[in-house]
Amino acid sequence: MWETGGALKAHHFFAVGLSKKAHLEYDADHEGFERRHGVTHAKLVRDQWRAREITPGPWMTAGMIPKRESWFNRVLDRVLADGMSGYERAMFGS
Repeated sequence: MWETGGALKAHHFFAVGLSKKAHLEYDADHEGFERRHGVTHAKLVRDQWRAREITPGPWMTAGMIPKRESWFNRVLDRVLADGMSGYERAMFGS
């Protein structure tokens, strides 16, 4: 599933697979895209993690330089705090 290695960067954990059309729509208007489709980037990331059975934890930052780990943890906190449902809080912690 997830493999560690030189090519894996911190921001890869927050990437979301979208179709080309959806990606262009999102790039053109982030807030409008989220409003029209009733999602947030954070929710899309969490849905993707759930589908891949990924549970956030210290393993995600193993071997990162401190500056990158600090950035990663700030983004992770925002992703986990953004409008989580009761189910998501139970699954990902909060």
